[in-house]
Amino acid sequence: MQKRNRLKNLILFILFVAMVPLTALAWLSYLDTSSVPEDSIFALLYQRVTYGVSGFEIKTGNNPAAMPTRIAIKNEGITNGAQYHEASVSVLYEAMYQTIGKALAKQGEFQSTDLADLKQSLKLDGIYFGYEGSLPISLLSNWMGQTSKDEIATDIIWLDENGTLYIHTMNGFKKKSTGIKKWDIDLSKLPMNECIFAADDDMFQKIRPDTLIFENDIVQAEKYSASIPDFLDAQNGTSLTNLLSAFSYDLDVNRYEENQGQTMVFVEDYSTIHISKDGTVIFNAYANEGGIDVSSDPEYANELTVQMDLAITLVREVQNSMGDTSQAMLYAITQNDEEKVFTFIQCIGGVPVKTETPFAQLVIQNNKLMEARFQLKSFNQTGIQTPVIPTRQAAAASNNELFRLMLVYTEDEQMNFTAQCVYRF
Repeated sequence: MQKRNRLKNLILFILFVAMVPLTALAWLSYLDTSSVPEDSIFALLYQRVTYGVSGFEIKTGNNPAAMPTRIAIKNEGITNGAQYHEASVSVLYEAMYQTIGKALAKQGEFQSTDLADLKQSLKLDGIYFGYEGSLPISLLSNWMGQTSKDEIATDIIWLDENGTLYIHTMNGFKKKSTGIKKWDIDLSKLPMNECIFAADDDMFQKIRPDTLIFENDIVQAEKYSASIPDFLDAQNGTSLTNLLSAFSYDLDVNRYEENQGQTMVFVEDYSTIHISKDGTVIFNAYANEGGIDVSSDPEYANELTVQMDLAITLVREVQNSMGDTSQAMLYAITQNDEEKVFTFIQCIGGVPVKTETPFAQLVIQNNKLMEARFQLKSFNQTGIQTPVIPTRQAAAASNNELFRLMLVYTEDEQMNFTAQCVYRF
């Protein structure tokens, strides 16, 4: 009898101990720490515990969503950076994201500026983050452990030694003063890959000044073939059960064929899922009751970070159902009245994939996911290396200072993807 009581007491003690961190996690995830000193133990603990809750790791790999594709730090006139190389970008990001996060969260209105002003600022020391799409500052700062309500979207962040923060929006360049003029970054621990900004050399004055020009540039890249996942073929290596489960559908739901068997339509009371042999997957809710809830708590349902958590969870589950190893990257968020559209692209090894239709688009309205469209592909190594025009050569050939260079994978008629340098606004 005593042995049983001891066993029960031990079990109760273990359950009690386990409940302490779980209760703390639930409590911390809803706290407002805006008034808590950033250097306090509590603030550091809060950031450690709640990164996962607030969507800090949102790509379908191990890297944070706020990690750019291009990054650099300029110190005493020498620029060290990386682009389209996950490992190098990741090390630089880890060293610098806290400084940039604090700059984004600083109070103050952005003022319009011009290309010439940015060009002069880039000749100073500073920190640079570059993204493929335009992302809201509120989301970026949240992913970097800070808080901002600024919904302006940008594809670059440049913080110079004077504490001036520059961004690039659809309406041009903007800047504001942050007061952040010093940052504690140990340059000796960073991967050394020397480069310059286009603003630093008169040879590159016809390209956007924040374009990074590397001495040791990418001159060859792996060629990939693409295949279409067939969820209607059980032997294809995909999981129809997992795909339907991502939308809270059961495999036994009612269904019918369209397009001479090329598309299977799964039907619920207020929604449908179209799954086609060409890789197209479409979820459509035609009544509010058929939408997928963003959050069960109405207080947080309309917050952008909570909506992003739903979006990326769905994207990740769809990718897992087809065994996809590429990364899904948030490219843009557009809003029309009460409707938000989240657009994702795919990346292979840190290089964006350019396609005619986006990899994924999700529509959220009235606290519900009402529509989701996927154009699915799997990428396979071919073992073939293809040449890439060096950035220096491509930059010198440009004749439009509003455009910058970027590396993308583009598709040919045989569904092969090759890395190429292109110009982009």
